[in-house]
Amino acid sequence: MFFRVGDFFVFIMFCVGLFYTDYSLAGQNPEVPESIVGVTVVNSEQMLEFMEYGKVLLIDARKPADFTFGTIPGSTHCQVVSGSPSFADDQVQLSVKDFRGCKRVREADRQQKVAVFCNGINCWRSGKGAYALKKMGFVNVLWYRIGMNNWKSQGLPLE
Repeated sequence: MFFRVGDFFVFIMFCVGLFYTDYSLAGQNPEVPESIVGVTVVNSEQMLEFMEYGKVLLIDARKPADFTFGTIPGSTHCQVVSGSPSFADDQVQLSVKDFRGCKRVREADRQQKVAVFCNGINCWRSGKGAYALKKMGFVNVLWYRIGMNNWKSQGLPLE
């Protein structure tokens, strides 16, 4: 059985395509819900105002490496462990534990506005974080649902 060079090339490209398709889908989370009861979803313009006026505690819930490559100026890094893509009670409790390890959150006034964010609509860290903040007694929880991917695509400031 002999292959022509063109057939072999097509076969190789097919295999490479399968590899990249499977790789690109690996680890892709479903979109987070559009809202969370008791939490206000905010947009980039509002986050920019919060950054400029400094009266809102901004929490970057992403991994340390993501934080290092740029965050919204004035943000505090308090990583929320990813876990499964759900707001199940066990997942939210893990986020509460994460935030209890974050000094800025632990010492914050529960009446203060707190905005939490991560990478975007497929990142569950900030949604879990928002839920956790509510469970911890914060009354003014804001969620930047569209996150850092959107922030960066708009060319907004980074530190």
